[in-house]
Amino acid sequence: MSNVCQKIVAKDYCIGCGVCAGACPSENLEMRDSVGFGYVPFDRGRCLDACDLCLRVCPFADGNEYEDDIASGIYGVEPGVKQCPEAGFYLSSYVGYVENEEHRQRAGSGGIASWFLAELLSTGVVDRVVCVAKTGRSDSLFEYRIMNTCEEILQAGKPAYYPIELSEVLRLIMKTPGKYAVVGLPCFIKALRLAALRNPGLKERLKVCVGLVCGQLCSKGFTELIIRRNGLDAGGITEVCYRSKKDGVSARSYGVSFTDAKEEVYNFSDMRFFWRLWHISALRACTFCDDIFAETADVVFMDAWLPEYISEFRGTNLIIARTEQVNKMLLHGLESGSLHIEPLPIDRVIGSQAGVVRKKRVELAYRLWLRQRESPPVKRVKPVRPPFFERLRLLAGSYAARQNIQALHAQIASGAKGIDIYSRMMAKHFLFQQVLKVPRKLKECILSVLR
Repeated sequence: MSNVCQKIVAKDYCIGCGVCAGACPSENLEMRDSVGFGYVPFDRGRCLDACDLCLRVCPFADGNEYEDDIASGIYGVEPGVKQCPEAGFYLSSYVGYVENEEHRQRAGSGGIASWFLAELLSTGVVDRVVCVAKTGRSDSLFEYRIMNTCEEILQAGKPAYYPIELSEVLRLIMKTPGKYAVVGLPCFIKALRLAALRNPGLKERLKVCVGLVCGQLCSKGFTELIIRRNGLDAGGITEVCYRSKKDGVSARSYGVSFTDAKEEVYNFSDMRFFWRLWHISALRACTFCDDIFAETADVVFMDAWLPEYISEFRGTNLIIARTEQVNKMLLHGLESGSLHIEPLPIDRVIGSQAGVVRKKRVELAYRLWLRQRESPPVKRVKPVRPPFFERLRLLAGSYAARQNIQALHAQIASGAKGIDIYSRMMAKHFLFQQVLKVPRKLKECILSVLR
């Protein structure tokens, strides 16, 4: 019997969410670390006859419901709900931050996502919240955890650019009665929604889904290389903070800090290297994702990457609410003085994520055309033949991503000299990619002048 291991993992389309393993009725699938680069399900050889549940909950398996199909069944009945191609269904959209200065400083952005999760718990909307937290272990720095207190949620407020998986937590949800809220990336939330469609018990327990806008999910190698770039041993680091806020600088200029077993803190400030590495460190499944604003989540949080908010180093949130329950909670937060929010038109929210929109719609259409012979996942976006320079740029990026994996392996195996080996292997790719951006940037400049 074919399962996700043969049809998804073998083609390198697995995002490593773990929902397939958590939902598997025979517990045949086990999530394992894929050579330090992410998680994949491992087949233990006890599939049930005629069972294809793992494929029917996979966000990258063909034949499953699309995001807008799932969302239509959940949000289409909301009075006053609207829909647009980029954001999906939406009831309202806001910009703002939490008024509590300590909570805002502790959070990755404006702090409203953490406030919202804590509010769900404190008001009894849910009994437990499932979100990502630090582990304090060097072998796996982050994990999904079931939280029962508001303080746990506020402590876990920073984002994790790191592979995590849901299998164990999902098994616990299905075994333990209660009302749950889950926060996750678009593909993780879609997988949970697909699982809930197949499992009425899970659907009853999954009360609120909270989404995060995601450009891509990076491998463990991404973090390990940044640690080594700082002259540290990745095996000795027990904690990473990806969003260290710095007074007086742009919200985009946040730092990265590392903590070792002796509680020594090291700061990484080379953000140019961070972003160059980021763009070629995506898990391959991410390059076939067309969900920008977590269309199957009840509420979506993101950074306010708009000119008037970027200068605020403490961070600012943009929010899309899809249910009246969420909308009322946000407005109650405003009235009680817990939140500072104001309405923001949906087109401005979409514009704030212009880079992600381009990646997941325009560039995805080009990538699907380029990969037609490989039978990529079927998406809502239709393949489009890219212009010459775009085709060249995408092919160069794909080659750089493959070379990046080889270079990561080489630097891990080479100890202290590894970072120099990595730099030599990748220098030409970084340079070539920058050169290929010139025609598009020039075109954008000309168009802006003509306007």
